[in-house]
Amino acid sequence: MTNSRGHRSLIAIASGLAALAAGGLLAGCGAGKVSQTADIVPAVPGANLDLTVAGGRISVRNATVDYPGPGGFRRGDNAPLTMRIINGTSSPIGLTAVTLAGTSADLGTVRQVGGVPSLAPTAEAPAVAVPTRNPTPSPATPRATTSRTARPSRPAATVGAAGSAGPAGSATIDVRVPATPDGLVILRRQGGGTYLLIHDLTRPLLPGTSVRLVLTFTLADGSTVQLGSSNAPREQLLVPVAVPLSPGPRSELSLPPTG
Repeated sequence: MTNSRGHRSLIAIASGLAALAAGGLLAGCGAGKVSQTADIVPAVPGANLDLTVAGGRISVRNATVDYPGPGGFRRGDNAPLTMRIINGTSSPIGLTAVTLAGTSADLGTVRQVGGVPSLAPTAEAPAVAVPTRNPTPSPATPRATTSRTARPSRPAATVGAAGSAGPAGSATIDVRVPATPDGLVILRRQGGGTYLLIHDLTRPLLPGTSVRLVLTFTLADGSTVQLGSSNAPREQLLVPVAVPLSPGPRSELSLPPTG
């Protein structure tokens, strides 16, 4: 009888120890999950990179190649870029060159469209273009023989895969970025603002891929610095082709039956 009671006591003690051990393991697993979750960094729409210079920092935020549609950009298309440039120094700076690097070096050339970028430290409203007036006829010229001066023709437009047309732009890059606290310039095609584009693609550029850019800035003292020129992976500006902001419409074949 005594042996039976002792046996049951040993079983009870063993069961209690097993329960405590299981509880400790579960608590450890739970703590591990919380720690891993806390380290997850949410995804951002585009590329972000910082460059430390004398007197502050220059930053690029949310740099993307505009969404071209499901088919991507074709060879010969112009691929518009969208990015935000932040000047964290106390002096104005200028973006004076943008080049493609790495495996993207032979993809095309980066050009600038428009001469006045959007300056928006608190709002992202595009810059408003100043309309030009038609030339006024000279008073000495008879009205019947007055001829209007022909307006200069625009550069030939290239139609992209998304069906939108845009000018070829200028090979000269000249974007002025004011000093902090107003040092934010938004380069984007939407709204008619100044933007950059990759001109005359040498090969298709599809959603899910990226291009590597190197930005050259001229500082107030005339010296130049480059953002994204390092070969270190964490110091490269890899700009992804943007994804659509909303899902596309479904075809009739993919709709569920209504009957």
